[in-house]
Amino acid sequence: RDPKPQPSRAWSKTTVSIRHQSRLRSTEGRGTESRAGQATCSAANGCNRYSHALLTYGADLPGYIGGSLLADTRLGRRLTAALSLAFGGLCLLLTAATSSLPTSTAETVGYALTLVGKLCAASCFIQAYLFPAELFPTAIRGAALGVGNVFGRLGTTLAPLAATAPALAVQTSLGSIALLAGLCTPL
Repeated sequence: RDPKPQPSRAWSKTTVSIRHQSRLRSTEGRGTESRAGQATCSAANGCNRYSHALLTYGADLPGYIGGSLLADTRLGRRLTAALSLAFGGLCLLLTAATSSLPTSTAETVGYALTLVGKLCAASCFIQAYLFPAELFPTAIRGAALGVGNVFGRLGTTLAPLAATAPALAVQTSLGSIALLAGLCTPL
């Protein structure tokens, strides 16, 4: 029988799992990253699944609510989607840059950036379903949204492959793509 992990160790394993999860993040592939994050958090490595789920999904709820509320303000859906993409990509790029900081600072800043980036990804996920409905004419709206959904799910399916690539390469490439998409969305 394994001894019960100490709270500080469980917290450490949970935040390490969240940090690993940030390597798998993509703007549309959030379903897979959560499952992949849960897979790295097990009792065998001293992680408490419930505290891990509370931390990771706790960042999603404000993102969903905030993204929905901001879409109906003066910002509008397009600018809210652009800001969510840009800030999420910027958080991912800054997470990659934290490797040059001292270890204790890098962990704290990395966790904060990961959770803020996850909040932005949740907001962007909501916008991905609200905003495109306004882009297409009524005659092709259903087909266009279906094609977009297929590519989003394809990204979700391919996201676990990012775990085999170097973390820095994944963070910089996905962060750059999200930042570029955020800058191009208002155009």
